[in-house]
Amino acid sequence: MTAATVTEVVIALVVASALFLLWVFAVVRLFTDTLSVSAKLAWFVVLLLFAPIAIPVYLILRHRRHTGSHPA
Repeated sequence: MTAATVTEVVIALVVASALFLLWVFAVVRLFTDTLSVSAKLAWFVVLLLFAPIAIPVYLILRHRRHTGSHPA
């Protein structure tokens, strides 16, 4: 392996680890959220199938719902 390849592998592992931790954080926040059981189940399925898109969407919507700020 060359130095560039080792660096790329390390960067990929760090990014993958960070994304996994963000996914775990979103799932934990989902289970502690005040949504109905059916909404939690639907969001869980979405978080499993479409994680790269669903994680930021869920966290932003959750933040807006709990702070009371809604788009005009």
